[in-house]
Amino acid sequence: MKTVPLDGVEYIGADTDLVAALVASNSAQFSRPGRRFILADVTKTDLPRVDVILCRDCFIHLPFFAIRAALMNFRRSGARYVLTTHYPGVESQVDIEFGSFRPLNLELPPFAFPKPLKCIADAPLGSTQPEGRCLALWRLLDLPLD
Repeated sequence: MKTVPLDGVEYIGADTDLVAALVASNSAQFSRPGRRFILADVTKTDLPRVDVILCRDCFIHLPFFAIRAALMNFRRSGARYVLTTHYPGVESQVDIEFGSFRPLNLELPPFAFPKPLKCIADAPLGSTQPEGRCLALWRLLDLPLD
């Protein structure tokens, strides 16, 4: 995010206390008016009201129940959209323990999201990630979370 022009945008970077040192480092190096960094548990921390929550490389490390809790928390925050890591080419998926990894297709059960409004290719250079990885945009109110 340090290379993304954020003029006119308020940016709040949030991460878990598992990487508190990274949050402190980012805060010391990159905080300025309109840009700050906080510790948060995406499943239960009261989040600030924003237009879009960018949730990159998070859900791929969480069990299904925690993803659902995070999405409900995002909706409670009043955010309008979520932009998150998505693997639309994945044809089956399994639940995992916290901290493990699996590519996640949010259009499949147990989530069954509609087609995303937008899917932006997001395979980092030199990555070993499966092809087809993207950042997918959904309107939070359109997601079947209840």
